[in-house]
Amino acid sequence: MNSSGKTNVIASFITLAIIALLIAAGPAGALTLKVEHKGTEPFPQNSIIPIFAGLRLQPNEHLPIKNFSLYEEAEKQKANELCVFTVNGTILKGCKGMIIKVISQAKDSGYGFTDGTFLYNITLNVKENGLKFGSHKLSLVARTDSKFYLSPVDKIVIKP
Repeated sequence: MNSSGKTNVIASFITLAIIALLIAAGPAGALTLKVEHKGTEPFPQNSIIPIFAGLRLQPNEHLPIKNFSLYEEAEKQKANELCVFTVNGTILKGCKGMIIKVISQAKDSGYGFTDGTFLYNITLNVKENGLKFGSHKLSLVARTDSKFYLSPVDKIVIKP
């Protein structure tokens, strides 16, 4: 292969790498809200499930987050608010069988939080929380004074 052919191959790889990075980064927006569990499913009734929940703010965005809620929805049931906690991880309501640890917190500009990530490690004790066997959808809600932001759902399965 001559040098111009090698240059074209290298340029093609660089282009593909840039496209892959853009796809992995996802769509641009003011914030990204996410909840996901770690571990192998289905989980036994006596499991402790690590859940990562977070919100990422884009630069120059200001959002006055008041609190977060973790919701659970079992099959053929309506959504149930499992836990409400502040941005610093303080439990406000519920959270039975849960431990919340702050991994990172966005900066407070005085006009709301900006330029950063809220990230929480939530440890869920299935037995203490009382989750029944079956499929459960988890979602995270971020609240401000005037709006709610909802994450995509994450599914966990509890075996009998």
